[in-house]
Amino acid sequence: MFTVTALHEQVGAIEAYVQDVSFAATKWLPGRLVGTKQTASAQALLMSFTSLAMPKLLGSDWTHLFTAPSQAGAKTPAQCFTEFQTALGKLADEADAYNAAAASRAFPENFPMYVMNPRVLETSAAV
Repeated sequence: MFTVTALHEQVGAIEAYVQDVSFAATKWLPGRLVGTKQTASAQALLMSFTSLAMPKLLGSDWTHLFTAPSQAGAKTPAQCFTEFQTALGKLADEADAYNAAAASRAFPENFPMYVMNPRVLETSAAV
């Protein structure tokens, strides 16, 4: 779960890099100082398709998509989802408390860390 949410948010923020093919192109031709027009267009399309807003990880209700369990007495997917949302809420509260206390910590620990807070994370692009 960490890899497809928080880690992807941390290392997947490439929009600042792909805006300019003279700085960071995904394709270089030998002897050229900048990427091609085709590369610029491809990078722009990639960003436009992958930067759409997705539903938030915390607070979105997906229970209408879950089927009933096949075994009697087993937890329903809705129950598991509710437990997961509760755990995410607790983690978000911890992240909020960490961020609120950032100014009281010594450098370099004195910065808030919003990228790991479930309140701001979105679901995967596979939604």
